[in-house]
Amino acid sequence: MSSSMSVDVPNSSSSSSRKIYPGLKNTVGPYKLLHNIGQGSFSQVKMAVDTRTGDHVAIKVMSRAMVQSSDRLGISVRRESDLLKSIEHPNIIGFREVVESSLQTCIVLDYASGGELFEFVADKRPLASEADIQYIFAQIVDAVDYLHVHNIVHRDLKLEKPRNGAPLRPKVKLTDFGLAKVIEQRAPLLTTRCGSEDYAAPEIILGQPYDGRQADIWSLGVVLYALLVGFLPFNTRPGMSRKSFLSMIAHAEFGFPGERVPTKRTSQSNLYAASQSQAQQTSESKDSMSTSMPAANDGALSALDTMIVPRVSGVGPVSSESKELVRWLLQTQGSRRPTARELWEHPWVAAGRQAVQDST
Repeated sequence: MSSSMSVDVPNSSSSSSRKIYPGLKNTVGPYKLLHNIGQGSFSQVKMAVDTRTGDHVAIKVMSRAMVQSSDRLGISVRRESDLLKSIEHPNIIGFREVVESSLQTCIVLDYASGGELFEFVADKRPLASEADIQYIFAQIVDAVDYLHVHNIVHRDLKLEKPRNGAPLRPKVKLTDFGLAKVIEQRAPLLTTRCGSEDYAAPEIILGQPYDGRQADIWSLGVVLYALLVGFLPFNTRPGMSRKSFLSMIAHAEFGFPGERVPTKRTSQSNLYAASQSQAQQTSESKDSMSTSMPAANDGALSALDTMIVPRVSGVGPVSSESKELVRWLLQTQGSRRPTARELWEHPWVAAGRQAVQDST
């Protein structure tokens, strides 16, 4: 993967001046397509070679006919490419250009030769120290803080890292900006429910208007937990229904290895009632968005059981400081979570940031 994050973008703002290349099976403009490295709802991500330079790149390939026939998809493609053109950060995937053929519309990005977070968790976590986790997480926080400073929310945080022979302290890249959005500071609330449920904040699970920055912070809490522990904080168990899984997220029912965690059962009707109740509280508050569920004594919840959080073989104990940090991030009420800047300044993250600076 190229270490350069320069965003030197050809001018492609005018569709009338944009060059449309012939539709060939394995070529788009100057790029030779190699093989699939990812799959989306409306696109494929392919590794490709820039025949002019020999660089490997990642190309998000979409049907041009589909993009032209769907206003929603067309707006999404333009928004993603325009947003990527406007940002430049060493921990955010680099944008190159938009290329079109008679058959395809393609967003060309730098190639990050890796997979998602769990490849690191599965392959390297037993070997990594907490200092290594600080090193990784500080890079992620730095990128998210950069986005939020520029009023951009990601809404679907996923990571890339070197795949083969990856060091314990890899260079991390934020990728997949298909759901990213520029928000208005005076009216930051969003309503589109998007992203993976495993990483989704309670307010999104409950279908409430949400501040995308606060939702990103929740996702960072999920990411940090997984880096520290070796698995996600919210997992379905044998026999668990989807309703119970969503309830687990809505109540932030999680613990660290060896801890006993009480779990509760919430019916779909009670989840809906809780959502309506919290939405009413939200409309009555101008300063914050309440996302907590009703207390157990209001009849909406009933105790189900307790579970002891398992341990991953070879993964050492988690420090008290990092546990407290995760619990700060995974607050059910979004306004109680730290901002990206507060997280960036936290001593645990600052130590990781210093390690990154020392390595460069």
